[in-house]
Amino acid sequence: MTSEPAPASAMKWASVSSRLDTPADAAEELARHLRLQLGEPPYDLVLLFVAGPGVSRTMATLEPLRELCPATTWGAVSARGVVTQEHEIEQGVAVSALAARLPGVDVRPVVLTQDTWADGIDSAEAFDLRAPGVRGAELVVLLGDPFTLDMDRLLGAFNRWCPGVRVVGGMASAAPRPGGNTVVLNDWVAHEGGFALAFHGALRADVVVSQGCEPIGPPLDVTHVQDQMILTLDGLPALERIEQVLRDDGPDALARFDNVGFEIHFGWTGYTPARAAALVALLHNAGLTLAWRSFNAWSVARGDD
Repeated sequence: MTSEPAPASAMKWASVSSRLDTPADAAEELARHLRLQLGEPPYDLVLLFVAGPGVSRTMATLEPLRELCPATTWGAVSARGVVTQEHEIEQGVAVSALAARLPGVDVRPVVLTQDTWADGIDSAEAFDLRAPGVRGAELVVLLGDPFTLDMDRLLGAFNRWCPGVRVVGGMASAAPRPGGNTVVLNDWVAHEGGFALAFHGALRADVVVSQGCEPIGPPLDVTHVQDQMILTLDGLPALERIEQVLRDDGPDALARFDNVGFEIHFGWTGYTPARAAALVALLHNAGLTLAWRSFNAWSVARGDD
């Protein structure tokens, strides 16, 4: 995070994060890194994703950061985990911020509430009343609470009344039940609903799936989970079922990726040293190697030795 500040006339994005436990300390760390990448505020946009215990944590982080780094448009959601430039943080305290200078770009914020979208929309004019500025946008970012915002209905309306508009986003994930998530758009703070940001003007956006993964083996049914951990697939321990897939389909799958590197990720929980050794042997016979990546994941990659 040592890049030079951008000229005032150039579009510039920055992604920063903090794992400090105290919200005020995390806000100070985020502000410091934002200044390194974007120069002195104000900025045009800041999006904040906050993970950690307590319904109030999102606002406790956002409020001091908003004082330190004023921006024209603010958005925030609470989350179970966050993604940073370097890591995917699935548990514990973390906050990630995406900020931008957007010269020539008009960002139009829209609050989305369930009652507004409960009834059908029968005209473009009615859609514009509910989502002003969305039609004709280059890009729309949607963020909301999964318990109180019917995203299927919402996306259906978007597809009907503004076809071709690129829509990206996600859902708040901090809480397992209604009322536990926090959604913020500028001065609007709620534990339900969501918001949209419609981008117009000097901006061109491509929407892609960044990982580009290809499945191996047959479809598998997830039959038991604990939090974010998949415990069983097709009624069998998950890693045992994956072993079967690799044993049956690994050589054929490997042939499709000749001279192309790829990875398969496994959860480590519950894997004894003996089972791990058996998996190493199985993968070696299929032309794969197994490498340790982190405390909770194995990385399986194509090996040439």
